[in-house]
Amino acid sequence: MAKKPRSFRKEHVNGKNGKIHGVTAGSVSLWKRYGYGMAFAALAVALVLFYFDYLIGRSFLWEDLLRWYYPAVNYFCTSVAEGRFPFWLSGIMCGVPLYTDLQTGVYYPFVWLMTPFAGAERLSFVVYQWYMVLHLVMGGGFMCLFLRRHQVGPLACFLGATVYCFGGFSSLHIIHFPMLQVYAWLPLQMWLVDLAVVRRRAIYYALLTGAVLLSFFAGFPQTLLYQCYLLAAYWLWRRYRVMSEDEPRTAVALVRALGMESLRMAGVFVSALLLGAVLLLPSWEHWRLSVRENWGFDEVARQSMPWRYLLHFVVPNFFGVTNDRSIGVPFWGYNPDALEISTVCPGYWQYWEFGGYAGQLALMALVVVLFQRQRFRDTPAMFFAASWLLALWFMLGRFGGLFNLLYHILPGVSLFRGPSRMACVADFCAAMLVAFLVRSLAKEDAPDLGKPLFGLSLVYLLGVVGLFMAGEQLFPELRDASRAIFAERQTMISVAVFAGTALCLWGLWRCWGGVWGVLSGVALALLTCMDFFHAFVIFHRGGTNPEVYYADTYSIVRTYRDCVQQYGPMRFSQRMDGRYAEFLMDSNMPLMHKDMESTRGYLTFELDQMATLNKLTNDNALLDLKNVGFLIRFDSSQKQASWITRPQCLPRVKFFTAIARYPSDEAILRDLESGVLNYHDVVAVRDADLGSDLPRQLNRLDLNPVSPRLTRLNPETYVIEYTAHAPGILFVSESYYPGWEAVDEKRHPFRIIPAFTAFKGIIIPQAGSGTLTVRFRPSSFFWGRTISFSAAVLLGAVYVILIRRENRCRGVSPSNRIVSQRESFSQYERVGVS
Repeated sequence: MAKKPRSFRKEHVNGKNGKIHGVTAGSVSLWKRYGYGMAFAALAVALVLFYFDYLIGRSFLWEDLLRWYYPAVNYFCTSVAEGRFPFWLSGIMCGVPLYTDLQTGVYYPFVWLMTPFAGAERLSFVVYQWYMVLHLVMGGGFMCLFLRRHQVGPLACFLGATVYCFGGFSSLHIIHFPMLQVYAWLPLQMWLVDLAVVRRRAIYYALLTGAVLLSFFAGFPQTLLYQCYLLAAYWLWRRYRVMSEDEPRTAVALVRALGMESLRMAGVFVSALLLGAVLLLPSWEHWRLSVRENWGFDEVARQSMPWRYLLHFVVPNFFGVTNDRSIGVPFWGYNPDALEISTVCPGYWQYWEFGGYAGQLALMALVVVLFQRQRFRDTPAMFFAASWLLALWFMLGRFGGLFNLLYHILPGVSLFRGPSRMACVADFCAAMLVAFLVRSLAKEDAPDLGKPLFGLSLVYLLGVVGLFMAGEQLFPELRDASRAIFAERQTMISVAVFAGTALCLWGLWRCWGGVWGVLSGVALALLTCMDFFHAFVIFHRGGTNPEVYYADTYSIVRTYRDCVQQYGPMRFSQRMDGRYAEFLMDSNMPLMHKDMESTRGYLTFELDQMATLNKLTNDNALLDLKNVGFLIRFDSSQKQASWITRPQCLPRVKFFTAIARYPSDEAILRDLESGVLNYHDVVAVRDADLGSDLPRQLNRLDLNPVSPRLTRLNPETYVIEYTAHAPGILFVSESYYPGWEAVDEKRHPFRIIPAFTAFKGIIIPQAGSGTLTVRFRPSSFFWGRTISFSAAVLLGAVYVILIRRENRCRGVSPSNRIVSQRESFSQYERVGVS
């Protein structure tokens, strides 16, 4: 083990000039006192500079942020500002629940904080972008807190938090911002696990439950699932590490200790699920009715990261870039076997799906830890190094084999597509390794950096030589001159960053505590920030202003409103050469203009029955059933767009006395496709759904029909006035979904069944006139709310009792509780976290 010639820990202050290798004793004391605060302040400044254009509204959110998350959050915040909790969203997909949409975050407290800014029926996109950056700052603060608990020092704290906040997962998946809302809570959860395992205080288990619950409400369960597996592994590892020397390390003792810890862990996770039942039960119900419920391994394993894309973790933009302004060479490193690519379009989105670049410093940290395994054997560095490698293996998906196995073993893995999103774990572990590497340089027995850095330098040299000599053989796409030049330029930049980072690390290793050591540390911090700035800054510079994107540029919104005033409720759709397409207006436009209604849209779940109906090639039948009275058409041969009204479509509500019973949905769709079913005069239902509520001989047309009248009070409630000359079915052109109920003036219920496979059909058992009130009152919500409230009361009472008992046993009163916490912290430090 190499000994450093100068060690900051061994130096003493010269009483005459008060200096330590040129650093004054006063500055050392100031650094020790305020160093962590300065590290966090520097991190916050770096985030503000990196996202400065976001904060001032000069650059804009784009892709899914622009077309999905921002409109959904806008709709939610403006609805709450109007005094309505949006259970149902009637504007897109022919009606769909919104309160079940996980990624909207309807129960996430920080989303509610934007409600006061949702003025004039629009949430400012600048406010939303501030909200995003502040989440990153909050996550960075939690990371600094967790790293400080590991005594890594302010410089190591800043560098680790920088990798966490600017790594590929954070920088690229910002367009999937619910992922980062979940990711921001991971450091806090890890810190609370540390405290819970070491101190055994009920308060930490309660806080950990709350942190996991907030992550669940934040809206991306896939990220939460991956993080929970890391939490569980770290929890058990920490329990093993804090076992006292007097405890036997036999197999029986380990099983007993880790088994008890597993019970505590399960208690925390189950408690969080019970508290989140108000979201969990409705979302689970919606998932069971969506297309995702039928996904198999092929759908889940798509977006598996190919082996060759591991090069991205060394040269971040080797395979080109994807951005909103078409700067640079378009991304070409996608997996051509993915389902979307083979059937729809090139996989430009895989640029961020495969994103996990953690910087040159993180790569060096991994190599040093692996080279110096004996030196780091008893530290958390080995745990995080192993976790990083396993996460990379998992990201390979079906190409690596690990995912193929865990798909059938680990709970929850089979529910979510995109194993490459395990980058959240990989980048977090990389950040921890960076912090531990820099911390180790401050110790007397600092690891020898010579061999690891020399070996890594040799690999870089061979890689550069191989690229210039055999690049086209390794990557046939490089036969394109523009791609080859761009890849070579990116490679040389990465080599230069690697060389500079290696020199800074060498300076820290040789001169820690001296002037050159301080300069090396500052240079290392700046170079690490520049590394991420070069890799990802263009990605964030979206050029599409949401105010312009959702503006009524072609007066389509105004024309649509005029048609609704003239013809009654109707939806709009878009067709290019006879097929659905978006060219003049986004399908999520109704989330920004609440009086509009579209047949398509983007949310987490798409109802399976509606998705199946959308596959019809009989376009007239599809448009008529969906009440499309306003159609935007584009003729690609003429390069001309136009819009027309379609008065022949079915009205929003229609009464049928002629009923066709079918044995299955497939039979209904088959007759709709062929044109055999006259849907203008006959309503089609499944025989099993209708049962014996209506006579089987109902097949006569009503020669003098009276059109029902629909009055919508709000998206969750509308009133239907009808006159029936015979028993029949009221068809409502709106998605069928459990939880809708219809009652008359006397509160008598009327049964609702699926009609035409995907819409509502209200059974009218006898002739007459009446008024029905149709409301959305989902039982899953009320059951979930009851479970959550009961769990909150019960867990609150249990934790209060436990905390009071602990305080009484420890002799702690409110006046001296702080002293007790300090003593507990000292005990924690004696146990050691490294």
